[in-house]
Amino acid sequence: MASARYPWDFPPSIVPLPPAETLELTEVTSDVEFPPLFRCLDNAYSRPHNSFWNIFKSDAKDEFVGRLTDWHNVDPSSHWIYVRDTRTNEIVAGTQWNFYPTSPFKIHQPVLTAYWLQEGTMIRSFADICLERFFSRRPKYMNRPHLIINWCGTHCEHRRRGAGRLMVEWGCKRADELGLDTFAESPDAGRPLFEAVGFITVDDFYWDADVEKPSKVWEALTRRLEMPLHGYLMWRPPGGKFIEGKTTLPWE
Repeated sequence: MASARYPWDFPPSIVPLPPAETLELTEVTSDVEFPPLFRCLDNAYSRPHNSFWNIFKSDAKDEFVGRLTDWHNVDPSSHWIYVRDTRTNEIVAGTQWNFYPTSPFKIHQPVLTAYWLQEGTMIRSFADICLERFFSRRPKYMNRPHLIINWCGTHCEHRRRGAGRLMVEWGCKRADELGLDTFAESPDAGRPLFEAVGFITVDDFYWDADVEKPSKVWEALTRRLEMPLHGYLMWRPPGGKFIEGKTTLPWE
C-alpha cells in the first residue's frame, strides 16, 4: 500500500525543519522525565485525535501522568524511550515498548478496567467495554515471546524528521537480537511507518463501544471520543523477513 499523506503529517509552519542530526534518542530512567514526555504525546494524539489516548487520559492530566509513571515503575517489561531535539532540549517524540521474553498469556491475565474513572458512571461503562474489546485480540495473536509498542507519537511540529522511525527501529533492533516477534496496533496514520521497517498488516479493526439501543448519553460519548477508531494489527517477524511457507506465524 502506498504511503498515504495526511494533513497532520506536515508541520503547521512553512519554516524549514531542523536537520535530523539534531535528534537524540534516550531511554527513560527517572520519574521527572514523564511530565514533558506526556505533554509531547498529548500533542501528538490531538492531531489526529486518538480515542484510545483520551480514554486513558480522561479529564485529569496530572493523574494520568502519575498513573503512567506508576505503571512503568511496577512493570519490568516496560521500556519508555523518547527523542529529544539537542538544539532546544525539547522532547519531540515518545514510545513505550514492552518486552516479553516469555508469553504474558501463558497464564490468565485480568481484564484491564478503567478504574481511574468513577464507578457506576456512563463514561466508566463505556471505557470498560472499549478496553475489553481492544485487548481481547492480543492472546490469540501474541501467544509467544514478543515485543509490542503500546504508545508511539511525535509532536505535530516535529513530524517528517525521522523521530518515529528512530523509536520503532530501536525496539526492532532489540527484537532481532532476541529473535522475537514484534507487534503494533496502529491507527491509519502510523501504518506507513511500520510497513517501512518490515511490519505486515495482520488484521484491521474498528474500535468502539457500540451497544444495542444506545442512550442519547452513550451516543454523545461516541461522538465526543470520535468513535469508532480505525486501526491495524501489525506484526514483524524476527529480522523483519517474512518468507511464505517458511516463516512460522505466532497465531498458528
